Amino acid sequence: QQALRDSQTVLPECPVGLGIGTFIAGAPDRVVEFLQQLATRVGGWLRSAGRWLLVRLGNARVQVRVWLGSWRMRWITLLYASAVLLAVLLGAGAGWLVNKGLSPSDTPSDALPCRQPLELRVLTAPESRDVVQTAAGRFAANQAADRRCRPVHLTVFAQPSFSDVKYAFANGWEDDPSQQTQQGDIRRFIGPQPDIWLPGSSAVADYIAGESHPDIDLERKGSIATTPVVFAVPDSYRQRIEPYLPAAPKLRDLVEAAPRAGLQVARPDPTMSESGLLATADLYRASPEGAAGNSDRKFLEGRIASIGAPLTSAHDLLCAIRNNFNPDVAAILPEQTVLDYNQAKPLGVGCARPIARPPEPYHVFYPADARSLDYPFVRVTWAGQADEVRDVMIDRFKAWLDDNGLRDAGFRDLTGRSHNQALNGGDAGEEVRRFEEEEIDDTLAVYPRARPPVTLAIAIDLSGSMNSPGLQQRSRLDRARELAGQALELVGPADAVGLARFPSGPEPNDVTSLALTEVQPGQRIHIDRTEKSLAGLGVADGGSTPLYNAISDAVDRLDARGANPAVIVFTDGDNHIGGGLTADALRDRLIGMGSPPRIILLAVGPKACDEPDVTALTKSSKTTVCHDATNEEPDRLISQTFAELRMGTTS
Repeated sequence: QQALRDSQTVLPECPVGLGIGTFIAGAPDRVVEFLQQLATRVGGWLRSAGRWLLVRLGNARVQVRVWLGSWRMRWITLLYASAVLLAVLLGAGAGWLVNKGLSPSDTPSDALPCRQPLELRVLTAPESRDVVQTAAGRFAANQAADRRCRPVHLTVFAQPSFSDVKYAFANGWEDDPSQQTQQGDIRRFIGPQPDIWLPGSSAVADYIAGESHPDIDLERKGSIATTPVVFAVPDSYRQRIEPYLPAAPKLRDLVEAAPRAGLQVARPDPTMSESGLLATADLYRASPEGAAGNSDRKFLEGRIASIGAPLTSAHDLLCAIRNNFNPDVAAILPEQTVLDYNQAKPLGVGCARPIARPPEPYHVFYPADARSLDYPFVRVTWAGQADEVRDVMIDRFKAWLDDNGLRDAGFRDLTGRSHNQALNGGDAGEEVRRFEEEEIDDTLAVYPRARPPVTLAIAIDLSGSMNSPGLQQRSRLDRARELAGQALELVGPADAVGLARFPSGPEPNDVTSLALTEVQPGQRIHIDRTEKSLAGLGVADGGSTPLYNAISDAVDRLDARGANPAVIVFTDGDNHIGGGLTADALRDRLIGMGSPPRIILLAVGPKACDEPDVTALTKSSKTTVCHDATNEEPDRLISQTFAELRMGTTS
C-alpha cells in the first residue's frame, strides 16, 4: 500500500489528451473534433490501465520499489512515446474515415469546445468590397453547413489607394520612415497582411507583383469576373451627345463630344484609384509617341474635371454625383459600378445606405477601344507563414467563387456575358479585352507630365468683417475655411501649397501677412500641418484688410517655388487700410513680372466681386479673376478652380 501511495505521488496523470490535442492543432476541423473525442477516451483508458497495474504491483512492495528505482522514468517515457504514436495512427485513421465520407461531427461532441475558425483576410478593390463581403459570408456559411463548429471566417477590407497597395507590397507591409505614402502609415490605413488579394485587373496584379518584396509570394490563380470600362452620361443627356458621335465611338470621341453637349467629364484619381488608372490607360492608348503624345495627353487631361476631393474609387465619384446632385457630369467608370448607382445601392463610405432611387439614372456607352477589368484571384503567401490548411481553404473559396460567382451583383462572366438585366443601352455580351501590364507602367510614367502641377499660395482674410454671418448663418470665415479645406484635399504630391493669414495681427494699420506654412510640395505631412493651421483660425481678429499687400506677399512666397503658380485669396471684398499698396501699384508690379502668377479671388461676402477695390484689379489685370463663393457648393467651386488652374485658364 505504501508503494502504491509512493507511486501515485511520483507518477502524475499522463496528459495524453493534451499531447494529442497539441499534435493535431493544425488539422481540419472535422478531423480535430474526431481526434479530440478519441484522445479523451484513450487518455482515460491508459490512466485506468496504469492504476490497475500499480495495484497489482502493490502486493510486492520490495519488488515494486526496486522496479520503480530503475524503470520508473523509462516507463513514463515509453507511455508518452506510445501516446504520440497512437495520435499519429488515429490521425491517419481519421483522415481515411473522412476521406471515405464518415464525418466526425456525426458523433456526440457537444461537450467539447470549438476552437477558433481559420481566419482568412481578403484585400479587394473598393468598388467590389460590399459584393465580396457578401460572397465571403455566404462561403463561410456554406462551409459550416451540417457542422457544429465554423471552420473558417473571412475578413474583407478595401484598399484605400492604388499607390499605397503598391508601396505596401514592395516594402513587405512595413512602413518606411524615410518615405511618405499617400495616406500615411501602411498598417493603419490598409490593414493586416492579406491572405487573398482581389484587384480589379490582372495587369495591375502583375505590375505590383513584379515590384513586390522578396518575402511575399503573389500567386495569380485566374479571374473570377469581368466588367468593361464604360462612358456614362445622365440619361437626359443621351440625345444631346449622340449627334456629335461617330457610329462606333472610341473613348476619345466621347470625351471630346461631352463639352459640346454641356457635360463635364470626371474620372477617379489615377494616382490613387485602380479604376481611375485603368480608365486613364484607355484614354491615353491612341496618343502618339514623343512630344506630340505629351501634348495630346495634356489636351485630354484638360477635358477631365475634378468634382471634389481626390476620388479613390469609382464609388467615390458616383457618391459625389449623388450627394451633390450634379446632373451635368459624365464619367469614365467600370460598368458594374454604374449598375450600383442606377439601382440606388450603397456606394462606399460616403453613401453607405441605399436610397429610393438615384437623382437621374445613367446611360452607358461602350467605347470601341475600351478594355475590361478582369478581377484576378491572387493568393498571398508571406515568408514563414505557409500553411497547407490555409491554402486548401483558399482554393475552396476560389472554386466557390468560380461556381457561384459575382454575376448576380452585376459583374459579367469571363467571356463577357451578362447574366442579369443589362444597363440601358447595354449589351448582354461584350468582348473581353484585358489590359496589359506594359500599359500600366506607361500610364504611370506619362500621367504626371500630362496633368500639370500647381503651386499655390493661399491667403485668408482675417479682418473683423469676416465674423459677419454669411451662407446659412455661418460666418464668412467659416465659409473661407470650408473652401480652403476643399482646396487642400485636391493638392497632390506633385503640387505645392502654403497658407497665410492677413493681416498678421489686430493692429489697426497692419499691412503685413503671417505665413502659417511655407509653400512646399504637397506631401501628406505638409498637408496635415497646413490643415491644422487652417483649423486654428478660430476668430477673425484683424483690425484692417490689407488685400493688395496680402496678394503681393503671396506672390513673394511663390517666387521660384514650383511650376504653374497661383494665388488664391479668400476675402469678403475690400482693401481697407491706412497706407500700404494701391491697386495701381500692385497692377504695375504684376505687369512688371512678365509672367505673373494667376490671382484668384474667392469672395465670401455678399457683393465682394463687385466691390470697387476688387474690380480695380480684375479689370486691369488679365491674370486676376473673382468668383462668387457665397452660394455654390464648395466641391464644385473648388474643383472648377483647380480645373482652370491645371488647364492654364482663369476664365
